[in-house]
Amino acid sequence: MNEAELEAKRQALIKSGEKISLEETILFLQQFERKQIGIIKSDFPTINGLKIEISKEKSRAVNFKTGWLQNCESPIRFQHIGYGFRRSFVIDINSTEYNVKNGVGSYSMKLGREFKGDLWDLETISFKFDKGFFRALIPLNKSSRLPISYISTQHFSVDNALSIAGYAKIDFGVNKIGFFNYTIESRSYLIIESKSKMDYSFFKNALEILTYATAFLSGSLIRGEVTILKFANGDFTNLIGSKFKRLQETIDSTVELINPRMYSSYKNLDKISYFPLHTFSTLCNLCHTCIPLLRAIKIITQSKDLPVEIQAASLFVALETIKQIIIDKNVETVSPIKREYEKEIKEILTGKISNIDDNKFNNKKMILKKIDNLNQIGNNDGFKQAFALVQFNLNKEDQYCINMRNEFLHGRIPFEDEEDQKREKKLLGVALDANLLTSGLILKFSNYSGPIMDYLKYWDLVNEIPNSRPLFREI
Repeated sequence: MNEAELEAKRQALIKSGEKISLEETILFLQQFERKQIGIIKSDFPTINGLKIEISKEKSRAVNFKTGWLQNCESPIRFQHIGYGFRRSFVIDINSTEYNVKNGVGSYSMKLGREFKGDLWDLETISFKFDKGFFRALIPLNKSSRLPISYISTQHFSVDNALSIAGYAKIDFGVNKIGFFNYTIESRSYLIIESKSKMDYSFFKNALEILTYATAFLSGSLIRGEVTILKFANGDFTNLIGSKFKRLQETIDSTVELINPRMYSSYKNLDKISYFPLHTFSTLCNLCHTCIPLLRAIKIITQSKDLPVEIQAASLFVALETIKQIIIDKNVETVSPIKREYEKEIKEILTGKISNIDDNKFNNKKMILKKIDNLNQIGNNDGFKQAFALVQFNLNKEDQYCINMRNEFLHGRIPFEDEEDQKREKKLLGVALDANLLTSGLILKFSNYSGPIMDYLKYWDLVNEIPNSRPLFREI
């Protein structure tokens, strides 16, 4: 293929792929890093009218600097609220007003001279009003696993520069969200954007779902800070608002579920098969419609930063949650009594018990209450049925792990009589197996069929510990 043919193919790919405009986004980031001068508007006379200088010079904060307090009577009475800095105030920069709704994040002062510190939450006044097109930028660190490395994505272009993969789009009904990673002036970002006009509240929810759903698959919970821009137009032009927010620190766990390259190498395959985008879309939409599922995924991803015994307990809480979601969804078919006959059978049994002499019972009310709960599924049976309903086949090791849950949920820590090293290894084994089972159950509930990594096997391989299990488990 000659150069002309290659260029024609490149142009065809640009034409067929997603076209991204970053011009106004880059201009904003450049301006955000420069020093800007504004005036504080506050209910407190100590800082109202004070000149303030802000700039985005370091990660996870917007820096600020002001002169000394305004002249007012008894400024000491405002000391307990940072002289007003610890309460909401507004910064007016060239007639654009920014709300610092929770006050400054941190500050220091030189007596009689200046205040300086960090702003952790800063947004334009009208940011949350009216619908718009939103674009969120979350900085990546060197160890962050990018969605392109494990999710099936498409080609896209930025200002006629073609990327052969990396863009994905999720439909939440009529609302559409796109995401990709891109490097802007030597800094890499995960960029999440609305492809349809929407309320900020919807975009905020979708942003949270995508952040945790990607972390669920990769083990890398990317956060730290986020800058969200609001545009009037769908091509991300005409910037009309912005928001910066400091987030909790990134969790860079290596406990991943999906690793297409490693799986391909492990199986000696000629082709790399990525996690299907339609399955990822199903997972995201389930999180959108089922808050307990999103909560379970948040527990799983955030537990990876906890001590192993607390991690195991957290994972069992998530396992209980997803089990109950599946049972509730299939209650018509899994309940012991068919739902249409439940009331009739309970009335018959209640009538018979009620007619028996009270003297024959120690606690007749307890028996009647048990009849009222007769159609509930027992916890142990519930786990078996939940896995069976999504066609996840349990082996003996899986069943042992599930049976261990009460040891952790009721405040007991098993293996306490073991030597420290053996105890830690057994606790790690339970935690990693609980992660595999809970995560696998969620993926099966999302209609996924395919390989997931057995991280306990991987850990044993790295540490040269015998383990006959395969590195990847087909579910």
